This record gives sequence, structure tokens and C-alpha cells, in this order.
Amino acid sequence: MSFAATTFQFPIQFRDTQGDATVGLNARNVEALNAVPTGRVWVPSGPDFSQQITLDALNQPPIGNHGALIAKIPTNVTRPPRTNGSSYTVEFRRRAGWDRNIPEDAVLIHEVRSNKLSYLQPTIRERFTTGEEFASPEPKVFIRVASIDAAVGTATLRLWDIPAGSLRKEDSKPKVYLIQGGTKRWVTSPQVLFALGKSWSDVRVVPDGGLNSLSTGPDVQLPVNAQGAPGTGIGGYDLADPADRVFAFDYNGSGRLDHLVLYRPGQGTIWIMRNSAGTFTPVFAEGAPGTGLSGYDLADPADRAFAFDHDGSGKLDHLTLYRPGTGTIWIMNRI
Repeated sequence: MSFAATTFQFPIQFRDTQGDATVGLNARNVEALNAVPTGRVWVPSGPDFSQQITLDALNQPPIGNHGALIAKIPTNVTRPPRTNGSSYTVEFRRRAGWDRNIPEDAVLIHEVRSNKLSYLQPTIRERFTTGEEFASPEPKVFIRVASIDAAVGTATLRLWDIPAGSLRKEDSKPKVYLIQGGTKRWVTSPQVLFALGKSWSDVRVVPDGGLNSLSTGPDVQLPVNAQGAPGTGIGGYDLADPADRVFAFDYNGSGRLDHLVLYRPGQGTIWIMRNSAGTFTPVFAEGAPGTGLSGYDLADPADRAFAFDHDGSGKLDHLTLYRPGTGTIWIMNRI
């Protein structure tokens, strides 16, 4: 159905015949007639896009080529692809010629369903003018009318998506966001951006307010220590065995859990690492294989250990080692 086909009619005379005419065909029907000139349809190249485009008026005498006649959002340019098979068309209609009786110059958006029927969005008789915005159902695509030039007969649009894993910033705001889990997460520095394996060219700019549909998630920070995967472990301990265990420990009674205990039950291996500004070095290393710690041999795969406040000082400066199923448990306050 064309734009409000039962409305906005005007009288017309052809030779000796008089009657009423209505508006021109919509984009889907113009395409069906193969009446769109080559190169006059704009389509995103794929998911993760943000683009400003100019549309010339559809169904008007050619007055120059300022841009596309139709913008299309096919099912396969979103991430994930739109499962209902619907695509969207966007067109600009000028109050002249066949469209002389429409209320005003406006942008029209149609959902073209898998059965090839098209439906005006968001409901019949709706249209979009300067500053107004449309958002499709999930996966979301946004279309904002930036301006309409009545003198030239063009409309300028901003179109963008927000797929998971993409990077976005708004026009006048400096913050770059990672889109993840339905939220926007602030990428706190260029170093974080690069650590994500991204560059500035991956950041798409959207209009101010273009991210308002997203809630704010936690900031994206650089890890203070990252290794792997696969990796080489930490501080010389290779973490190569699936049995390996790690926990934090107050080795020197400072009240800070600034050491790591790494151990490999069943092999007698246990290391204690000091953290100095993110650099880990062993203060104790046994194995692998080894003889355990202070008489406890750590020779059974069932062995477990944890930090413990033995004397109620508020410090986790003792180690508890135990062997479930055997009644064995040791508590140590000195290595």
C-alpha cells in the first residue's frame, strides 16, 4: 500500500476524463516495478554502521542527483540477522507533483515483511520530520531526520545500529562506549581501547542522545595483570596443570592480602608470590614435583589450602592445609 493511499487525494484531468489521484508509489512498489535508477539505493555494507546520507524526493521530476532515492535496511545487515525476515525502506516525500496534497515534506519508513507486503511505521499515516527518530524492534536500527531542505528538495538522515561488541560515541561527547550485554560501557582510556584489539577507526559516531536507549554498564578497565590464553603463568609458576589452585594470602602479617599462594595438590608443589606494583616474584618456591610445606607433603590430589585468621587479629596470615576424607588438617603461622 502506498502512503495513505485512501487519503490526500487531488482532482486530475487527462484529456476528457476527470477523477481523483493520490500520492506516488512507496519505495517497495517502485522497486517492484524496477523503476529505481541504478545507484540510487543506499544500503549499509554490513552490521556495525553509522552513516549520514541525503535522500532526494521519491516520485518527483529529476532536479539533480543529491543522493539516494531510497535507503534500505535488509535483514542481513544487523547482528544478529533479523529472524522475522522483515526489512525496512526509508524514503523522502516532497509536497509537490504526485505528492502535492500530503500535509508536509516528510520522511516515510516502511517495514517490508517476508510476504512482500509493506507497512507504514510506526502506524498508518505516520511520518517523520526534522528532529524525529525511529527505532526498529530488536536488533535495533535507528533512523533520525537531521534536516529537510524544502528549497532543494532533500532530506538528510542519520542511520546507525548498536550491535554487541561495537564501539560508539555521541557527536559532542568525548566518551567512547563498548556496547555489551545490552549496556554501554565507558572505555576509560586509549590504552583500554587498544587492549580490546580496537583502534579509533572502529569507533562509530552517532547523534547526541543516540545511545539513550542503553543503560550504563560497568566501566571497561585495563587488567592489572593479564596472561594467556594459553599463557606462561605468573612469576615463574606455569599454571600448566588442571589441578593448580590459587588464593590470596597475608604472608607478612601486614593486614594486606598482597601475596598469592599457588599450589599443585598431588605433586608437593607450592609457591608464595610477592606482588610489587603488579610484578610477582616468589618468596617461597617448592617443586614441581616437591615435598610440600613445613612437613605437610601436599602429596594427595585431594589436598586443599586456604588463608586463615588463626589468632583473631583480623589478618589472614596463617595457612590451613587439609586432606578431606582422611582427618588430616594442619594450621601454619610460619613458613
